[in-house]
Amino acid sequence: MNYLALRGLTSCSASFTNIKKMTDEIDKSLKKRGGRTPIPEELRRKHCVSVRLNDEELAWLNAHRKEHLQGEYLRMAALNKLPPIVPEINTTTYKNLAICASNLNQISKKINSNIDLNLSHILNAITELQDSILGLKK
Repeated sequence: MNYLALRGLTSCSASFTNIKKMTDEIDKSLKKRGGRTPIPEELRRKHCVSVRLNDEELAWLNAHRKEHLQGEYLRMAALNKLPPIVPEINTTTYKNLAICASNLNQISKKINSNIDLNLSHILNAITELQDSILGLKK
């Protein structure tokens, strides 16, 4: 017995229609699989604009775009939506802040322990910490 006879199909035209229905069902089930959610038509970017730059302009663009792609940065610049420029952290200020944090942790550890406390020493340390944070004492 052949496959068509097993499936109860007797003619080629009937088998073609049934095969077509089965493949359509398979196609529909494959389309329901996961993946990227479609972007609404009004938000989809479908137009491409190319820009030519000389070496100096390209170097400037690469220096300012940071982690953004070149086209993404140019689009943000054209739409006046550039990310705010955050200055780099001063390393000496960062080191001083780390020292202050360490001192504060030591103070809190002494306060939370049951050791006999010298309150005037702790008050002086906290005042010194405040002054160093505010930049009053160098």
